Amino acid sequence: MDFLIPAKQRYYSKDNSEKILKKLSEAINEVTLSSRHELLCLFDGILSTTPCCYWDKSIYSQVISKLETLPQQNFGMIIDEMAMEHFLIGYGTYKQVTDIINDLSGLNDSPEIKNRQYRIPTYISIVEGCLTNLFRFIALLLNQTTTKDYSSAYKLSPLCDILNSNDLSCATQHIDIDIRNAINHGGVIFKEDGRTIDFHYMKNHNSVSRTLQVYEFDRLIEQVYDTASAVLLSLSVFLNNHWDLVSIDLSQKSFMSFALFSLELSIPHCKCRYIFDIPNNKQLNADFYITNTDRTFILQTAVELDLYFIFL
Repeated sequence: MDFLIPAKQRYYSKDNSEKILKKLSEAINEVTLSSRHELLCLFDGILSTTPCCYWDKSIYSQVISKLETLPQQNFGMIIDEMAMEHFLIGYGTYKQVTDIINDLSGLNDSPEIKNRQYRIPTYISIVEGCLTNLFRFIALLLNQTTTKDYSSAYKLSPLCDILNSNDLSCATQHIDIDIRNAINHGGVIFKEDGRTIDFHYMKNHNSVSRTLQVYEFDRLIEQVYDTASAVLLSLSVFLNNHWDLVSIDLSQKSFMSFALFSLELSIPHCKCRYIFDIPNNKQLNADFYITNTDRTFILQTAVELDLYFIFL
């Protein structure tokens, strides 16, 4: 008897997949009948939590429409380990930024302290850690449909150029490269006790400065975050529609295999945050965040997961 199958069935019976898929179908105006286990919690997070749920629908529509044309242009297209790694890094950063926004955006510290602790690092995390990696995922797909070399583009500015030249300008419209450059090169000065911010940067070999009020910078952060939410959702829907394109060796103990396995084991209210092995290769550790604190539920879930691991 295969004990893995009933263990899986009992564990995944609590995943609320029907409710999530119904909500997804309504949100994207497209019937979605099933979801990969790896993507279910991602869908649930973007659709059901704040501020993820404010994703930009126009950006989503443009990106998913473009992505769906790519497999038709190259029937041999694959999503390899390099592309998937950028997707996972972008998603990981997105989750961290979401926690930071929920924890710190409402703080009433002095404007200068909030600038240093929240506004500046949050903006950079979204555009560099999240969007740059998600854009590179898209660029690696586009690279398989053209004679141009997009695979060598790693930085934000050339990646934005690639998207702009491939009918994806909607995804880059709120990204301010000049603001990013000013922050990265130390060209930020707070004035009026932090209520205004001067950004100094080089453009066309000239020194340029621009001043934003903090509420204007807050709006810029909101726009790039909503962009990241929309892009991440569109990539996830595309992956769900074309998981057969994913070509990754999951037999190796690597960041990729552990990250995907963590996503596979995650369901709403019981999320696997990470998996790692210890040096002697005889033990695999998994860290779970369970919102239901009922002891019986936790014990039952632990038994189901233990069977899942034993029969892998």
